[in-house]
Amino acid sequence: MKKKLLLSLLIIGMLASASIGAYAATKMTLIVNGAKADVDPVVIKGVTYVPVRAAAQMLGADVKYDASTGTVTVTSKGSSPTQSTSAKKSYSVDIVVNSGPMILKISKVTLDPTYKANDYSAPIKAVVFDVSAENTTSETVHWYPSHGEIVTNTKEQARHSSDTNMINGEFKGKVIQSGKAVFEIKGDLTAITSMNYFIDAPFKVSLGDVGGKDEVIEIVLQ
Repeated sequence: MKKKLLLSLLIIGMLASASIGAYAATKMTLIVNGAKADVDPVVIKGVTYVPVRAAAQMLGADVKYDASTGTVTVTSKGSSPTQSTSAKKSYSVDIVVNSGPMILKISKVTLDPTYKANDYSAPIKAVVFDVSAENTTSETVHWYPSHGEIVTNTKEQARHSSDTNMINGEFKGKVIQSGKAVFEIKGDLTAITSMNYFIDAPFKVSLGDVGGKDEVIEIVLQ
C-alpha cells in the first residue's frame, strides 16, 4: 500500500508539473484511482502542491499531524508503525569528567530512532553521546568510555552498541580522541529524559591503576 501511495502521488506530481503552463491560471483537479478529490491542487511559484491528506485517505491511508514537532505521518492500511518513526532529538550538554589523568567531555546527547553507523548498517534506536577524551600525561593509558553502560529513567540498562564510531581506548601520551558512544535502546526512546552513565576506570597495561576510578555520571536532558 505504501508503494501504491507513493506511486500515485508521484504520477500526480509528474502530470501536474508537465502541465504547469497550461494550468497556471486554470482550476486543477485531483483524481486518485479514478475518483475526484474534494480538494484541488494549487500552483505556487511554479510548484504544484497536492493535498496529502486527501490523496492518502483516498488510498486507504491514515494521516496525522503533530503540531508540536511539525510532523505529518502517513500510515498505509495494514502497516504497523514503530517507534522508529519518531523524530531525532539532540540536547546540548556540558559535562566534564576527570578520572585520574583522563578527562572526558560530553558535548551532545541525541535520541536517534534510526541511528546508522554507516550506510551498510541496519538502523537502531539509540542514545548517542558526542564525546572527547584526553590523556593529560606522557604515559600510555587505556580507557574505554565508549564501552560504558547507561541506565535510563525508563529503567532500561543499555550496553554500548558494537556498531559505533568508538574511541580507540589506547592513549599514547598527551592525545585527544573524539568519537561517539552509542547505546541501543529496546524500549520507548521518546520517554527518556535522564540517565546514569557508567564508565570503568582508566589503567596502564604494565603498571595497572593510574589513580582514576569507576565513574557514574548523571545526565539530564533539558
